[in-house]
Amino acid sequence: MNIHVKVVIQDSVVQSYKVNSRGLEVFSKSWLPETRPPKAVICFCHGYGDTCSFFFEGIARKLASSGYGIFAMDYPGYGLSEGLHGYTPSFDQLVDDVIEHYSKVKEIPEFCSLPSFLFGQSMGGAVALKVHLKHPDAWNGAILVAPMCKVYFST
Repeated sequence: MNIHVKVVIQDSVVQSYKVNSRGLEVFSKSWLPETRPPKAVICFCHGYGDTCSFFFEGIARKLASSGYGIFAMDYPGYGLSEGLHGYTPSFDQLVDDVIEHYSKVKEIPEFCSLPSFLFGQSMGGAVALKVHLKHPDAWNGAILVAPMCKVYFST
């Protein structure tokens, strides 16, 4: 079953829900330049306490107005996506969910030939790094903001 609900907020901002391969409804949002085709695709990976549109909204609008196509998703269990809020049973599965979602974005004819970058913030920095490590040839680079690269536990 492939359910897809799309809501256009403005011509350049789109919110949608899609069911992924695990059967979970995933919320996503995109911001596109209003006056010209995008010069590159930027895929956002949010942090643990964030969503794809809360803190990132202003940054996404600024990047879109500068000519970039911005795509973001709420991971399953985060924001408006389906799942137990804040629960990540498997970090590797979360990374695979991100790969699945952004691979579909990059297959859209208008975007498939554009340079593409990951943008990761906090925990999303770790997600972006893992996505890039799993598929290094799929990305032209990554933008990392305060990335969670290693967590130390003391006893």
